[in-house]
Amino acid sequence: MKKRIVMLMLVLAMTVMTLAGCGKKSAPVVGDWKMTTIEVSGMTLDVDQFLAMAGQDNVNMTLTISADGKFSMDVAGEKAEGTWKYKDSVCTLTADGEDVDAEYKDGKLVMTMDEGTMTFEK
Repeated sequence: MKKRIVMLMLVLAMTVMTLAGCGKKSAPVVGDWKMTTIEVSGMTLDVDQFLAMAGQDNVNMTLTISADGKFSMDVAGEKAEGTWKYKDSVCTLTADGEDVDAEYKDGKLVMTMDEGTMTFEK
């Protein structure tokens, strides 16, 4: 009888561990990001250098991507909120009916828009 109970407990423990391993992993883009470089007109600058040249101090250049499918972004006081999806190393941010793609590569998010390219790092 004791042997049967021990076997039942082992099977139960293995089942629980197997199911725990099947949980959905969050996308690698989930988390808090800070803009580190910006490329405009073919010139790439560190964001701090760019802000100093623009005479700006203490300016937020952040992106927060939440596991619940929402994001918020603050770029020099311009704020946006919306939803995101991640597929094939591309994070698509959607706000006010507009989509912007950011490529996830080497632990960085690279967002290219008409004005230039912004790189974010955790």
